[in-house]
Amino acid sequence: MLIKEYRILLPLSVEEYRIAQLYMIQKKSRLDSSGEGSGVEIITNKPYDEGPGGSGQYTFKIYHIGSKIPAWIRSVLPSSALQAHEEAWNAYPYTKTRYSSPIMDRFSVEVETKYFNDAGQRENVFELDGDELKERIVDVMDFVKDPVPSYDYSADEDPKLYHSTKTGRGPLNDDWVDDCVRNNKPIMCAYKLCKVEFRYWGVQSRAERWIHGFALRNTMLRAHRQAWAWQDEWTGLSIEQIRRLEEEVAEHLSRVMAHAESADSDTSSDVYFDCIEASPPHSSKPSLIRWSSELLIADGESPPLTPRPDSNTSLLIIVFHGDVSPELPAEHKMTDVNSLKAVVESLISCHYPQLKSRVHFIAVSCGNELNAIVSQLVSISPSFGVFHPSLALLLSSSQVFQEV
Repeated sequence: MLIKEYRILLPLSVEEYRIAQLYMIQKKSRLDSSGEGSGVEIITNKPYDEGPGGSGQYTFKIYHIGSKIPAWIRSVLPSSALQAHEEAWNAYPYTKTRYSSPIMDRFSVEVETKYFNDAGQRENVFELDGDELKERIVDVMDFVKDPVPSYDYSADEDPKLYHSTKTGRGPLNDDWVDDCVRNNKPIMCAYKLCKVEFRYWGVQSRAERWIHGFALRNTMLRAHRQAWAWQDEWTGLSIEQIRRLEEEVAEHLSRVMAHAESADSDTSSDVYFDCIEASPPHSSKPSLIRWSSELLIADGESPPLTPRPDSNTSLLIIVFHGDVSPELPAEHKMTDVNSLKAVVESLISCHYPQLKSRVHFIAVSCGNELNAIVSQLVSISPSFGVFHPSLALLLSSSQVFQEV
């Protein structure tokens, strides 16, 4: 498990940010929903008592992420693999959010957030014990200075360019934090404790780092830039007006996703047409999570006259193993490949039974042709072993390497 505490600073008060956050979430839900492999279903949105943080608002959402996954991967995945589930408890100024996948029982993301009117100087606001405190990584985010990926950048959302006509705030400079502290201007910090767990052998560390860097940090950075840039839209709104907007968005998303479900029933080429999945306890209506033949053929009716043709789609995984160390036996390459194959086949057996015999591996051994060059390097400079700094240059200039 990788634990990070993000501290996100904004030139707002905690009271202002409550409205800003709720407005931003409902607007992003509308903007991010196209209904065709992309969108949000709001299954539940209701008050709760005696939950995380005391009393607050509970929501359960299903994110459809099919459009964000390459087509060649979608073709061998069941529809449930193209979803992410979100449960959120909003007892502002405390919130808790949990993300999970319906087909990956060893994957979870949990985010706890506390909001304070300060510049992020508080330590251990989540009262972590000694072990968790040692593992925690603190990342202070500056929504003005931190770089934004080019595909996410929008001049309208750039705090260095944005000026609010309602509040007169902005544009902001790189030293905005010092300016707020020095002149006693509003400043707040969202302390977010994010725990990412991806307990799958061979990819755990890399996957957890990717989720933190791409799925969490980049998303949170852009969301807070949007909350700031949309302040002319949310300034002056009451919590009652926000709740009405949430209801309107929920109705809109229901229509959008229902239309997509209807279209899919006519034209879908989903490989797992007959894969039966359980409906979540949060919903009494058929949602996209229950995409199965049960919804198409009522009890007592005959199946369609024309059977659905079986898909012949398969996935070939080519593993290039390029170890050039002459000290290691050649068998270790096949051992690595066989270990990877065993893990993948185990996952398929547990979660994707329809993929059995449809995922194939080919091992391509590389590097043996270059043993002579590597051996000479070792004899010339034994202190470096096979990892001499000039190895890449020598190998790339070798005629043997070019032929390989």
